[in-house]
This record gives sequence, structure tokens and C-alpha cells, in this order.
Amino acid sequence: MRRLEWPLALISALLAAIFLFQGNLHTDDTGIIAGLLFIFAAALAFLFCKAGLLFGSLLGLSIVISEIWNFRFGVPRTNMSQISHFVLLFLFVSALSVAGSLPALERGVPSAGHVQAKLESSYLAA
Repeated sequence: MRRLEWPLALISALLAAIFLFQGNLHTDDTGIIAGLLFIFAAALAFLFCKAGLLFGSLLGLSIVISEIWNFRFGVPRTNMSQISHFVLLFLFVSALSVAGSLPALERGVPSAGHVQAKLESSYLAA
């Protein structure tokens, strides 16, 4: 399973990114998109640990790409007319996707005290 962790995480992240890209193009409900971004990033991080943390953190880029697509090929939103709006959007969705991924970090990476306790118990058992 560990051998398939990175490819499965990449496929899952791409599917989530495509869903968010399409959803952002067809709705103007920012709260739903933000919630889905947070949930997908957290799910990726909890399911795939390190790979999920990386791909979950990058998941917000799909929102920025969909807004650029909408600006270039679709009907641009009135509040996405300057480069500074895209920069602010990038910062917000990046922070949101990282925030969704971070709680899984505690599950995946053992603390130093946990490792030391394991070493001491294995030393005492020997």
C-alpha cells in the first residue's frame, strides 16, 4: 500500500481539483467552494499522510486557475478584474487548503516524546 500512496494521492488530488475547478466555474457561492476546498484538503491529508499533505496544500490552485480561465475565456466576475485580486485569491485559497491539511500532520508525524518513549520501552524490553 505504501508503494501506491503517492500515485493514489495524486489521482485523488487531481479529481478533487477538477471538481473544484468545475464547481467554481458554475457557482458564485464562495462559502460552498471554500468549505469543499477545506474538506478535500483535510481528506487528502488524512488518507495519504505526507503525499496528501503536499497535494492537499496545492489544491487551492485549482480555484485560482478556474478564475483565470473565467477571466480569459468566460464571463469575468466584477471583483476579479485586477492582478491584485488574483494575488489575494491565491493567498486566501492557499491558506485555506494548508489549514485543511495541517490537522493530519499530528496523525502522520510522531512527536519526539513519542519516539523517545518507544525507544525506552524497546530498550527496557531487551
